[in-house]
Amino acid sequence: MRLAIIGLWHLGCVFSGSLAALGHSVVAIDEDDDVIRRLRAGKLPVEEPGLAALLSEGVNSGSLRFSNTLGEVSSAELVWLTIDTPVRSDDTADLAPVLDTAHRVASLMDSNSVLVISSQIPLGTSRQILRDARSARPDGCFEVAYCPENLRLGSAISSFREADRFVIGASSSRAASVVEESLSPVGAPVLSMSLESAELSKHALNAFLAMSVAFANEVGRLAEIGGADAREVAKSLKLESRIGPRSYVMPGGPIAGGTLARDVRYLTGLGETFGTAIPLISSILVSNSIQQSWAVDSLAEYCSPDSGPVLVFGLAYKQGTSTLRHSFGIDVARNLVARGYNTRTYDSLAEPTSLPEENNGIERIDELEVALEGVAAVIVCAEDSSSDRLLELIRAKESAPILIDAAGIIAKRPVPERVVIKVPGRGVEPR
Repeated sequence: MRLAIIGLWHLGCVFSGSLAALGHSVVAIDEDDDVIRRLRAGKLPVEEPGLAALLSEGVNSGSLRFSNTLGEVSSAELVWLTIDTPVRSDDTADLAPVLDTAHRVASLMDSNSVLVISSQIPLGTSRQILRDARSARPDGCFEVAYCPENLRLGSAISSFREADRFVIGASSSRAASVVEESLSPVGAPVLSMSLESAELSKHALNAFLAMSVAFANEVGRLAEIGGADAREVAKSLKLESRIGPRSYVMPGGPIAGGTLARDVRYLTGLGETFGTAIPLISSILVSNSIQQSWAVDSLAEYCSPDSGPVLVFGLAYKQGTSTLRHSFGIDVARNLVARGYNTRTYDSLAEPTSLPEENNGIERIDELEVALEGVAAVIVCAEDSSSDRLLELIRAKESAPILIDAAGIIAKRPVPERVVIKVPGRGVEPR
């Protein structure tokens, strides 16, 4: 099948490489010349394990090529819109780039091809795009589908190849069958439904995951005070068949990255618009905000700003990726600065060589040994390829820093003796 994929950030690149690997002929399009130039040189817009090799294989086999020309959609049987929907500072979506591109694409596509959207969009947007496209193209049977993505940063390729299911919302049975045909080599179950049901399924999934994270962290806060170990509680929950082993019930960091919060905020606003009460969903971010301050609140129990520098370890959203969008580590660092702490940060892969200008007072250090010199405490906010090295260096110190394991990462490893470590859902552990 001839496919055109538009928008080459994380989602578009993963879809381009993965669909090309399924045997399709893929033209991957982005109107940013610099993005195309870098991709042709083998440089990714955001790090993702295995993605560079996957794209290279597609290019070398002739099944994938990159283009900055939107007009190439005219020869595609299926046009896939994968633009990264911008998220404003308040976690709301800026739909302008998606709607503008969809409008222009509709005027260029073959009228019998199908436009499938995987960019994150609010309920009702696909129908709006369909009406706009049919108005712009009254000469054909223009159809639209919505296929919500469920890629996980750090394991996006396997998320696609080993998908639990694909959800396809479509304006017609023909549109659904075209999208299903493109995905059939994966072998995952396909659920076909209306455009609106598919859109709401994505919002509901993210809100449920966010609720699970908030629930686990609330149980963790009770465990810390009551002398229980929330990790042991989580193990018991995961063995319950109605919950399951892959459920998000392990205490750790707050929800981050922006995606889950965006959908929680959207559903909350939708409830207000519809005039219906949804107190459970509305309270998720209230609970999450408490967990966002857990790390610095815990640090204050052991170290004052005069105790020495504090290192925030792990800035990227997930291990193996480089994006700092809505980073938990950045939030912690900003909180530390606001409370007067001398704040350092370290991440082996995070994208910028220096922090954004608004992060005044936060020092970025690219060598872990240097970053650890003289620190009073380390706050671990994300898994990193240097996590084991961090523990080795701490073990070698005569005076070990306080270790705040805000994301529940280091607790999985043997922690050096003499280290005071605090983990979400468990009391402090002097060694």
